[in-house]
Amino acid sequence: MLIKFSRLKKKKKKKKKKKKKKKKKKKKKKKKKKKKKKKKKKNDGTRSQPRPIIPWPIMPRPLHPRQPSQLLPRPKGPV
Repeated sequence: MLIKFSRLKKKKKKKKKKKKKKKKKKKKKKKKKKKKKKKKKKNDGTRSQPRPIIPWPIMPRPLHPRQPSQLLPRPKGPV
């Protein structure tokens, strides 16, 4: 009777296949469009002139809401 020494047999190692690396595609850079500069028109005085600056004391100040002159009697009854 033959006895098989399966444990003593060396197993052959399988060679691992190397995976090929995929090359990454380079993204194309988009060219930025240059903005055209608008030509400034010379001010010939025909256009509307800027508003005159009103000094602060002349400007009307809002009345305080608690003042009696501003409080008006509200109509009572059905609207």
